[in-house]
Amino acid sequence: MALFYVLLLLIVSGAALWLIKRYIWLPEDAMAGNKEIEKGRADGAALIVVLMCAVPIAGMAQTSEVLDTDAKLRFQVETISAPLSMVGYLAYGGILQGLDRPREWGQGGAAYGERVASTAGSAAIYGVLAFGLDSTLHHDPRYFRSGDTGFWRRTGHALRGTILTHTDRGGETLSTWRLGAAYGSAFLSN
Repeated sequence: MALFYVLLLLIVSGAALWLIKRYIWLPEDAMAGNKEIEKGRADGAALIVVLMCAVPIAGMAQTSEVLDTDAKLRFQVETISAPLSMVGYLAYGGILQGLDRPREWGQGGAAYGERVASTAGSAAIYGVLAFGLDSTLHHDPRYFRSGDTGFWRRTGHALRGTILTHTDRGGETLSTWRLGAAYGSAFLSN
């Protein structure tokens, strides 16, 4: 099943890169007054959003027991070094390579390696900050699956899970560890 998700991620990433290059990041002089390109650009952006939302994210099964500091560290290390995470670093490096971002790195194998290493480094910084914050604030970094049925209830649970997190005592609170780690890793990486 994991191989299926890896292949799906690669297919979706490749499709997204093609759509980005085809419809969204065109030179402005190529679009000058061309209504067909403008319409295709908007359609391409909408299709990318749909494709990215359609990628299934498989959560790991959790027990309801509280994680101690060692378990939280293990969770963050496993999240950063999971095979699917590595595929994500490679895919995002490919997207950045296709977009030639940042331009000063140029093109070629060495530039692609820099982009992949930069992406992995950002993820590592995020993991370190996430571990420090979730341990200090006594937040549980795991995602807990919804017991509800139906598309809207499950979607609501997933959206709620991006803003709120479980505490070690079993309650819910604002996910300051996730927000702080995201902000901190973006600040330190750039």
